[in-house]
Amino acid sequence: TNPPRGTQMGRAESAAKSNSTAAVASGVTLEVLDSTINTMQTRLTAAVSDTLKSSLKNLQGKIDEGARLRDENFNQHQLKLLDMVSEVLNENTQKVLESLIHHQFTELLVPAIGDKATKAVSDVLQHRLRPDVASAVQKEIQSALPQALNRSLRSVDFVTAIAERVGTGVNSTVQQEIVATLSQRLTPTFRNMATQSAQQAAAEVHQQYNDKFEQMQSQHAADSNKIDQLLSYVTTLTDMVSTMA
Repeated sequence: TNPPRGTQMGRAESAAKSNSTAAVASGVTLEVLDSTINTMQTRLTAAVSDTLKSSLKNLQGKIDEGARLRDENFNQHQLKLLDMVSEVLNENTQKVLESLIHHQFTELLVPAIGDKATKAVSDVLQHRLRPDVASAVQKEIQSALPQALNRSLRSVDFVTAIAERVGTGVNSTVQQEIVATLSQRLTPTFRNMATQSAQQAAAEVHQQYNDKFEQMQSQHAADSNKIDQLLSYVTTLTDMVSTMA
């Protein structure tokens, strides 16, 4: 069993008195002994304080370096990811929109315009050009054939049959020319419209991802502020240790 506390203190005082007596007996005064003890205490306190300061400084340096590397990696990763996503979206969006718009124009609009043009041309040929063709055919027959045949070929049915045959050929040729002209002029215009629409859509998608990236940067800045607060606490602790020393 341990002796009572009073007994221990008494023994410590007795030991101190014995040491003091021994020091005095050996020629060392109490003042010198106290000074030596105070000097040792000061040196030990300074050594411990320096060690703690050095450790805290190293810790702060590691935290700063880790935060810097983390910021660099975050920015590089996010920029690379944003560029990759933006490039893929731009390419895919432009291709899809160009294909869709081109299909809509070529499969729906151009045939509709061609039908309208064909009907209009047919109407013109039927009601305006065919009488002129019939009259011209009749004049050519009258001038080209002998007078004997002229009488037999003046019948309305014969002239009408020839006029219809000539008019059909002219009608087909004119229709083909009109449709070809419309296609040549409209197709580049539609293609340009499709390209512009695709580029505009890709730009809008790119802007959306830029906004998202800015939001992520704001969150990252908030995390950095928290780390700065932690570093501030470490600095405050270092100052407190310095004050205690």
